[in-house]
Amino acid sequence: MSIVFSVVLKFTILFIFLALFIFLIYKFMKVLIVDFRENKIRLVLIKIVAIAIVIFSFNYMINTRNGWNVSFVEGQYKKYVINFNEEKSSGNTRIRINDVLIDLNKLDFNVGVKGKDKLVAIEVKKNLQDEKPLIAIQGLWLGKRLMYSYSAFGYSYNSESFIESVYIVCYLSNGEEVSFKVQDNKNIRSLSNIIHIDKDFQEEGEKIRLRTFTKAATYGELYMVSDLGPSATEVSIFIEGKEYKNLPYSAAGGQQSYNTPPIEDSKAYVKILVKSSGKEYKVDIQ
Repeated sequence: MSIVFSVVLKFTILFIFLALFIFLIYKFMKVLIVDFRENKIRLVLIKIVAIAIVIFSFNYMINTRNGWNVSFVEGQYKKYVINFNEEKSSGNTRIRINDVLIDLNKLDFNVGVKGKDKLVAIEVKKNLQDEKPLIAIQGLWLGKRLMYSYSAFGYSYNSESFIESVYIVCYLSNGEEVSFKVQDNKNIRSLSNIIHIDKDFQEEGEKIRLRTFTKAATYGELYMVSDLGPSATEVSIFIEGKEYKNLPYSAAGGQQSYNTPPIEDSKAYVKILVKSSGKEYKVDIQ
């Protein structure tokens, strides 16, 4: 299923549910108006309370489900998810972290907040004393008084080596901070490393320099420096003979990074096609 089709399908389903919701609200209001005109005040109040209970219960179930399911992590990677399930309090506010995925230079986690105060910022640090965090998330306003309000986060950072434990520091609107220490208990370290390729190619006076490949448990990343822009080349990766094209990339000042599926312990190589000349360059990753 293509990404475009998937997005269109999601918006179509969302539109259908929205239209259905508006239709049900309309029918409900119509019934209430009829009851009110017939002076059935008690029945009107019972129906309003019943709907409020249904909405509250539905909201509660959604929040609970979001807290226990890592919807932001693709299904095949859920085996790497740490079921952290730790809760801490600050005054009348509780903060809960249920699921965490630690990977090489990448962290996914969810946070739930319940109580008087709101979660306004999060920092991820290697050590609590570090002035510069690995990840800084600001501008948040997360939390509900009577039930947990959850949000999922997924961020990358730069480190030359795998970081086995991190501190997730939560800052509240009352000025307090609460920290959680999370350790790699899924042995992700053994599945991750940075492979140095260091191969150069000459193409009509311009160079393509392949530098590193980040081998992680849940993703791969090819880093290269090229005099040719991304539009002048086509970069793909072969994993156990299967080719993956149209890789997502970022580029700045000749530096180019391409995101790939994880290669694990498979045989893999990168192919670079120069569009103007039709030349191909292939490099084994491992």
